[in-house]
Amino acid sequence: MQHVEMARDKLFNLRISAGEWSRFEALAAHYGLSVASMLRMLAKRDADILALAETPPRSMAEALAKREALEGGRYAGELAKKVSKRDAGKSPKKPTKKKKPTKGVK
Repeated sequence: MQHVEMARDKLFNLRISAGEWSRFEALAAHYGLSVASMLRMLAKRDADILALAETPPRSMAEALAKREALEGGRYAGELAKKVSKRDAGKSPKKPTKKKKPTKGVK
């Protein structure tokens, strides 16, 4: 019996919920691929997109903006806004001035 070497010798195990598995299967069906092939395709696509950047993104918001620009805005909007707000929240907040009480009001 002749030994056949597999092209892919690394094994990747991932524990996911039933909901995540359903999402994986639906996305794979959309592309007409197996779940494994779909994951490889998505990883390669994102790696190719990131390789186009001259410098690595400084934040998740910047990475999402670059991806959106390269892919025609399909990944726009809410996620990038949420990430921007989260990244902005890491900087120190400006102190707020207290209002002076008005005369005659307790």
